[in-house]
Order: sequence, then C-alpha cells, then structure tokens
Amino acid sequence: MVTNATVYGRRSPMTVRLNWGARSDRGLVRSNNEDAVLARPPVFVVADGMGGRAAGEVASSLVVEVLGRFGQRSPLRSDDVVEALGEAHLRIAEVASSQPETSGMGATAVGLVEVEQDAVPHWVAFNIGDCRLYRLDRATLTQLTVDHSYVQALVDGGVLDPGGARTHPLRSLVTKALGIGDSHEPDFWLFPAEPGSRFLLCSDGLTSEVEDDAIAVLLGGPGGPQDAADRLVGAALAAAGRDNVSVVVVEVVSVGTGTGTGTGTGTGTGTGTGGAADTGPQTAPVRPAEPSQGIGEDTVDRALAGGRADG
Repeated sequence: MVTNATVYGRRSPMTVRLNWGARSDRGLVRSNNEDAVLARPPVFVVADGMGGRAAGEVASSLVVEVLGRFGQRSPLRSDDVVEALGEAHLRIAEVASSQPETSGMGATAVGLVEVEQDAVPHWVAFNIGDCRLYRLDRATLTQLTVDHSYVQALVDGGVLDPGGARTHPLRSLVTKALGIGDSHEPDFWLFPAEPGSRFLLCSDGLTSEVEDDAIAVLLGGPGGPQDAADRLVGAALAAAGRDNVSVVVVEVVSVGTGTGTGTGTGTGTGTGTGGAADTGPQTAPVRPAEPSQGIGEDTVDRALAGGRADG
C-alpha cells in the first residue's frame, strides 16, 4: 500500500531537488514489524526497535515521532538534529521506566536530514547501532556509517574478517542504542549534497541478507528510488527474510537556485511515510566518530557485556 505522498518546497539561496522511495516489511519469520520509517522531507530515518514485540515497535515509533516533529522547524540546523536524538533517547527511557511491558526497550537508527548551514542546504547524517547509510555515486557504493556492534569491534581490531561479520552468531549484538544505558551518543556527519548521488538508509534486515556488491547493483538499477527500494527489500525476502527489513532511498536530482519541490511514495507493512523532495563531498563531522582502536580480550568482553541484541 502507499503510506504517504508528500510535496515539499522551500525558498533559499540554493535548493536541491530530491526523489525518494521507502519500503518496510516484517519479513518471512517475524510476526510483527519493529522497524519504523520516516520519509518526509527534510527528514529521512530508519529506526529498528529492540525489546520484543510489545516494546520494539514503541521504541522505533518514538524515534520517528520525535524526529518528525523537529523536522518542522525552519530553518532546521545541525544542532536541532543532535537535540532531537537526545530527546528521542530520553523519551524511550521515560516510557520504558513507566510501562513495565516496555522495560529494556531501545532502538538503533540511521538518518539523513536536510539542514541549513551558512545559508546553503547541507545533509546531516547520523547513525547509532547497526542501521546503515550508503551512498551510490558514479556506480561506486560507499558505506558512510560505521556499525556500533560487537562484530564491528572485532573487525576493527583485526580479530574478525569483514566477510565473516554477516554470518557471525553474535552479529545482532549492538553496543549503542537510543533509550538504553549510557552508550547512546550517535555519530554525526555534515556535508553538502551533490547532484547524482543516491543514498540508501536501511535496517540490518537488509545487510544481514544481501551483500554490498548486490546492494550496489540493486540500488543503481533502472527506475527511480521507489523501484530501488522495492528491489532491495525483495532481495532480502528472497534470501531468507529472517528479520524485519526497511529501506529509504533518496536521490539528489539537482542543486540550484529558486524553489525546490518533489514527490514520491512509500510502501510497507511497518510504520512509515514515503516521498520525494527538494534540498549539496568532503565531509565535516558535526561530532567526529571515535577512531577505530585495536582491541584485546578485555575490550571484547566489555563490548559483549554492554551490548544488546538488536530486534
């Protein structure tokens, strides 16, 4: 079903025209969908809830609810995104503490938000947990985010080969999440958009089933962003569909002066809205990610002790 179609316009010294599509599916094994998707310019988010059937859906929905509300600010700035995620963390924690059935819930998330920086439209990208952001540019796929997960810590420390991360028995163990404990600081990046770039936001239900080489082909295939979103989710379901899978695909059509507008669609069985719109890569981090560090057994033990099972 089509969950939403939106037209978004703004007048700025520079505007960017975007097309986007979104799809969320509960998969072939899970009985419910704990993912939530927001695709309503200037905010694009995929959130993956944790804590079981009664709680995961609540946590992910709170993430998109808070970010959607902040997205109504004008002009929207990078500090607003940081503030919104801080509020989302507190809201999840508050609900979890007041409703026993949601105790221990949390959410991982990835987002792409259009903001105004020095009177020029920019993207703020963020992630926490193992939801990911990719960019396809001139047929080259780049993973822009770094997972906060047990297996990523092993890969960073040279303990595990990247090829083994997708099949590791603890691949769903995350070391950061919104709403849980003290490890809830997302990573942020600030950068201008470029015409021709296509972004993919996704939950781990995609990346645990489909390898990056295949993602690149499916993301860059014929048709618009909604076609790409449908192909990607279809591939995850064809592979096994063991988890909820959600994707948002955003394409920068043009950057220029004047008024920007856009249209688009979203489909799925989870929480979400979809569409296409207007918003320019050197990267300038809002808050730099921590550099990768070599790890020993003590670091692995801390990651394991502090981690939570995603989904």
